[in-house]
Amino acid sequence: MLLAGESWVSAVDDHKGYDVFPHTQVLIGCAELLAALAAEGHDVTHLRSHDVAAHFPLTLEELDAYDVVILSDVGANTLLLPPVVFEEGRRAPNRLRIPSDVALVGYDDVDFAANWIVPLTSVRQPTREMGETAARLLIDHVTNPQHEHERVVLEPVLVIRRSSGCYE
Repeated sequence: MLLAGESWVSAVDDHKGYDVFPHTQVLIGCAELLAALAAEGHDVTHLRSHDVAAHFPLTLEELDAYDVVILSDVGANTLLLPPVVFEEGRRAPNRLRIPSDVALVGYDDVDFAANWIVPLTSVRQPTREMGETAARLLIDHVTNPQHEHERVVLEPVLVIRRSSGCYE
């Protein structure tokens, strides 16, 4: 499995009285996911966001080394401008040939997913039902002394669009 992204570099200024201490830090947003996958025996390669441009596979043959590829918060320029292009002005393979070479599925079914140049297949969460359920449980917890916690599972919906290789 290849997980590319879900990390970021933050530039921070700490103010202590009149003194300012600028520093940067790398944050890994998927640390718990990586630990959970490793605990279940999955072999995961994590490319931090700032390493994706240089180290994300350039060819389908290189991608074929992975059963699953996850991109999380990696912009198009990161994939389209590897160092050979950005720094040297030379050509490189187009890593965004979707869906002709790679099927792509997103998560949350954001508003613009259906309107991309290649409409994005996405997993839609039942957000209205999530909110209604959370409100009901909270009200019951606050108003009912006999309240018992319950586990609620809400089913997401797969919205199939062209990015997965299926055509509308």
